[in-house]
Amino acid sequence: MLWTKLNATNIIYSRVGLNFSYALLKVIPFMFNKSANILLVSQFMKPNLPMIEFSHPTRLTAVTIMSLKKGYMTPFEKLLLFIPLYIMALFLITSILAFVAVTYIFKDPYSTNHFEAFRVYLSQSLPRLPVTNAGRLLFGSVLIIFLILNGVLQGNFAKVLAVQQEHENVETVKDINDLGYTVIGTPYVTRLLEKSGVERIKILQSHLNCSGLSKNVTLAAEEWHLRTLFTRNCYIPKKHIINMYLTYYMRRQWALCRKVNRLILMIFEGGIFEYWYLKLSRKSKMRESSTKYRPLLFEDLSFAFYILLGGLFCSAIAFIIEIVIAKIKQQTQPSND
Repeated sequence: MLWTKLNATNIIYSRVGLNFSYALLKVIPFMFNKSANILLVSQFMKPNLPMIEFSHPTRLTAVTIMSLKKGYMTPFEKLLLFIPLYIMALFLITSILAFVAVTYIFKDPYSTNHFEAFRVYLSQSLPRLPVTNAGRLLFGSVLIIFLILNGVLQGNFAKVLAVQQEHENVETVKDINDLGYTVIGTPYVTRLLEKSGVERIKILQSHLNCSGLSKNVTLAAEEWHLRTLFTRNCYIPKKHIINMYLTYYMRRQWALCRKVNRLILMIFEGGIFEYWYLKLSRKSKMRESSTKYRPLLFEDLSFAFYILLGGLFCSAIAFIIEIVIAKIKQQTQPSND
């Protein structure tokens, strides 16, 4: 609409890097030789020249990345996420400390068998209970806490199996560097990413879309461009890597300078640029939640059965070791005869 109203014949859009001397050689001379009256450039360039006017920003844009989704977690990975190893270790340490406190600190004739400490951890039945009040209070408190925690864990176990949890995808520049990703982009974008701290960068040699990405490789471009390449197996971070404004320069001696400036400012304030940006960009659910629920399947029941077998196996091992230790103690005790 703007160019039609002004009857413009020469429209130039050029991407330049952060080096202003390069911009002067390639872009600004168009203004001096009057071969161009208006140029759309980036706000990174703000020269103070008497012949050129730096005008208002027109639209917010952003540079971001697109990578392949890492997929969903397996039931075992979800279980470790739900019950981390440090929680399991904390339960075990609590059981051992409770046994040591009851037996050696409170001097309770509870048991001399050290495997009694694992009975609480494995939720096995106890052959005897503490005798002293202090021992009963401490041991009872530990049993109640474990009973509540076991109830909570078992109650949420079905929810853990039914949820489809995705792996953590790349979100920030730190994730790109820590996970060893290589970013591919145009020279203009790679300059910006290099200044932002990205370590592994390659120049884009040919057209690339989401289906052409491999593991640990991301494609960097402006968000409006990545929207057109987005598919369900791709992921775009929730926050942009680089935010910037698109703006323009105008030749001061241009007769239509004020008129164009006022017209573009009115369009910017009216939100027409943003409206057409959203209208023309591909509509895709890039921000959909990574947590999805599904019905319980037979594979979920099989996994729960394997967990039950593992727990029974650990209980059987503890029981066998307890019997062996008891027999060894009986054989080493001197006879009364």
